[in-house]
Amino acid sequence: MDFIKKYGKYIGIGAMILTIIGVFLPIATVSSSYLTLSVNYIDGDGIIILIAMIISIVLFLLNKIIPPLILTIISLGITLYDSINASRLFNTPKPLVDVGFGIGFYITLTGLLISLVIVIMALIDKKTSK
Repeated sequence: MDFIKKYGKYIGIGAMILTIIGVFLPIATVSSSYLTLSVNYIDGDGIIILIAMIISIVLFLLNKIIPPLILTIISLGITLYDSINASRLFNTPKPLVDVGFGIGFYITLTGLLISLVIVIMALIDKKTSK
């Protein structure tokens, strides 16, 4: 627990920055024998996640815990909702076309999950230290 107390803020901010990086990377790819197309998260709901993570970083640096927690949960909800919708699209049969998640989706999801864990741990630490 001492490791988290000492480095938790840096890990949390790093995870939030990882989420921001993931927003700019391809979240879905569509490829056929003639064409490969990728879609970045910033073209859609990613702008909401980008703004939420920037605000979360600032507030987390100011030792505010609840607002980053709420923003991370909202961002994670958006990501999961988008992944469910995309999974439905990916699972419909399409001849000669391959559709799948891009690296940006996995990086965004990983950053959000790490952020959520760190912010919850910071909240627990704050509650137990009073």
